This record gives sequence, C-alpha cells and structure tokens, in this order.
Amino acid sequence: MEENNDPLKLESKLYKIEEFGSIIRNKFGGDNYISDVILGELFLAKYPSY
Repeated sequence: MEENNDPLKLESKLYKIEEFGSIIRNKFGGDNYISDVILGELFLAKYPSY
C-alpha cells in the first residue's frame, strides 16, 4: 500500500506563508475574516510536517 505523504497534493516547492494559507482556503474553505497568513500558521501548527 502506497503511503500518502502529501494529502494536499502540493507541488514540491517553497511557499510563502500567504500562498500556503490561500491554498488551504481554496482547498478546504475558511472564514474570509481570517487572513491567509493566520490560516497558514494555524494549519502548520496542527500539521508541522508541511
């Protein structure tokens, strides 16, 4: 069974936190009152492997 190390299916590159937050918002949705920076930081705090 193949292990899925990238459930977000992101391109292998470095992202700015704003870009990462925007990707998270587009993939999962999110409150528009939360900035992309905060959304990215929250995701990285919960899933630091990214």
